[in-house]
Amino acid sequence: MKKALTITFLLLSIFLNIKTYGQSNKIGFRYHLTNDIVKDMNTPDNRFRLLDSVLFLKGTTVTNPDGSLTVLTKDTYRLVDMQLCNNSTLYCYINAKDGYLQVDPWSIVANNCKDTTGTSTKLNAYSKNSLIIRFPRKLIGDPTKVLKIAYDAWILNISTLGVKFRPSVTDTLNVKHPKTATGSNLNLGLTFGHSWGFTSFNNRTNNSYSFTLSGGLGFSTADLSKEIVNKHIDKGVGSELILSPSINTIFARNDIGILLAVGMDFMTGKQASSWAYQGKPYFGLGISAGFKL
Repeated sequence: MKKALTITFLLLSIFLNIKTYGQSNKIGFRYHLTNDIVKDMNTPDNRFRLLDSVLFLKGTTVTNPDGSLTVLTKDTYRLVDMQLCNNSTLYCYINAKDGYLQVDPWSIVANNCKDTTGTSTKLNAYSKNSLIIRFPRKLIGDPTKVLKIAYDAWILNISTLGVKFRPSVTDTLNVKHPKTATGSNLNLGLTFGHSWGFTSFNNRTNNSYSFTLSGGLGFSTADLSKEIVNKHIDKGVGSELILSPSINTIFARNDIGILLAVGMDFMTGKQASSWAYQGKPYFGLGISAGFKL
């Protein structure tokens, strides 16, 4: 029991500490803002707008919102529609803030549309980093529109298996036990892998849906005196820790998902080899909670 409590505490501590770090240091998470998405945003049916502050130099003639023309008497920043450079994909982090989406691009290295004056409406390394996406719903009568943007990320999950499907085994009396589905009092684990998904943004909320492929290590316990054994065991043997490496797939909504695992169980302790399921494969079904790095 003490082992189980210790493992539980350590797993939760690791998860919470890494999560605190990861929320403020997203180094692997990125949305894929493609040229097709940007074009679709400005169609009459959608009317999302990708905007940024662009510098207009003194003497430039600009069009005002009412259609009139003005010759600028000084250098002025104005919020204008932006485009992507040469059909490129903009990798970025997107955060909902104050009724719009704040876009923070990854550094642009291949700068084919560079313009050191900052006057280009095509995103490049010299563009001002104040990019936003404005929602189209301005009036109560306007419909709520949804913007879907794909992403990929490295993700860490804490998981628990509700059930393990185990193979048939033979005990010390040479009795064959059929395939079975079992649970346990403690069955926690950590998984780490790559996630692919998309987020649906609207002016009310945003929801993400993803698929993750990951490797993991599970921790569970079993009372050997109550388990199927294929060798003689000493009296007084209690609960032993089980380590379970696995390969996992996760289908998640907002990083809470259903986990499917394929792994093997390895009991610790002096009499672990007596356990009938020692080194045997299993299929697992459980739930996971994760965060993107």
